[in-house]
Amino acid sequence: QRDAAGDQVINHSNFVDLSLDYTINSRYSVAITVPFVSHDRSQVVKNASSVILDRFHTQAAGLSDISVIGNYWVFNPSTSPKGNLQVGLGVVLPTGNYQVRDTFESFDKASGKIVAVQKYVDDSIQPGLGGYGINLGFSGYRVLGAGFTGYANASYTITPQEQNSIGNSISDTYVGRIGSEYAIPALPGVALSF
Repeated sequence: QRDAAGDQVINHSNFVDLSLDYTINSRYSVAITVPFVSHDRSQVVKNASSVILDRFHTQAAGLSDISVIGNYWVFNPSTSPKGNLQVGLGVVLPTGNYQVRDTFESFDKASGKIVAVQKYVDDSIQPGLGGYGINLGFSGYRVLGAGFTGYANASYTITPQEQNSIGNSISDTYVGRIGSEYAIPALPGVALSF
């Protein structure tokens, strides 16, 4: 409906993660991820009669929240080559800026004009959350045969704080993925993932 009305919000986001993985031994490893983001949010300004007057953009970019996660293979990899389960526990550090401000357009009823107002950008494009998180992760794989391997991953980040210092919600986040990978026999080292 909002797309048809032309007043939809459009977020364009780019992410670059730099990750350092250190294998302690065949079962234990530690990963540090340093993420960088660049966001652009497009939205409209309306007059008192809800007529769209203009579409404007706000941006936020920079370092996001760094995570440090320890991982453990449940089964010994040397005796379980056809499948394994990895569990992870870590912390998300509030290193990203969660107070980015930009210029918004706002309709001034008194003058009937669009005016510029400095405000915090929407929390959907803030580089940081403004709070700590505890990350729980699970991943596993199983060789299915005929070049196929099934896999699944799940991650849940618990954020004990409900809000940061500017009043934005710090919500828990989760992601899950399941799929299959096929190793192409004619091209060693190349695989397709679905």
